[in-house]
Amino acid sequence: MKQSAEDDIWPFVLRLYGKPGVPAACLDLQDRFGVDVPLLMFACWLAQRGTVLDADMATQAREFIAPWHHEIVRALRAVRQHLKTGPAPAPSGATEMLRDGVKKVELESEKLELAALAALAVDWTSGPTASVEANLAEMFTAMTGQRLDLPGLALIAL
Repeated sequence: MKQSAEDDIWPFVLRLYGKPGVPAACLDLQDRFGVDVPLLMFACWLAQRGTVLDADMATQAREFIAPWHHEIVRALRAVRQHLKTGPAPAPSGATEMLRDGVKKVELESEKLELAALAALAVDWTSGPTASVEANLAEMFTAMTGQRLDLPGLALIAL
């Protein structure tokens, strides 16, 4: 049985994020520029499928998923991060267990984000000229309004 795009994207992202240096590069871009890391992973996934991401497609993907990312993913991340320092009774062993649970839910919310993006792109055309670097640059520009050649983007493209 053929795997759907929604089922295919998550294993791809786990493999990519598991490569040395990729998590640190992604978190750096997230912290410095406020990027949505799943959108960067989506851009890489599109390239490995042969889909060239243009400016309109990158903007469409960003606008499509922005409400989910801002209202759900970022909210969960904020709760998880806040549990590191307080309010009381955090931080403690008991609240660390809660924090781990929130982290799992946050990860699941990113998985759902990626599945929704894969479904959005199901009819986007593929070709032999897709480049991970070009797709990443296009998505980065759609998210930040900046066109930068960042070492972090090159590292993710490896």
